[in-house]
Amino acid sequence: MEVHIRLRKAAAKAGSEAALARQIGITRQSLADVINSRREPGPTILTFLRLQKVAVGRTLYTPLDDSEVGPKAARSERRQRAWDGPSVAQTDSVAAP
Repeated sequence: MEVHIRLRKAAAKAGSEAALARQIGITRQSLADVINSRREPGPTILTFLRLQKVAVGRTLYTPLDDSEVGPKAARSERRQRAWDGPSVAQTDSVAAP
């Protein structure tokens, strides 16, 4: 069920949107903005509705079996140099005082 529908039902049960806003502990305008889909519900409203925000499109990672893991790919020379850090030849090119 949509958040704004749940809030409308809760407002009807509380008597008014203002009464529900006082009950939740937020301003009436904030509640009206969420009900009218002008604003995302904040943590106070989600806690009141006993809901949790879940990121959409989140990638979940699961462990692989050993049979699915292939041999470790070797780094290219350029990537290996970047990984190892500056070499002695590169630091010698800087003029000493």
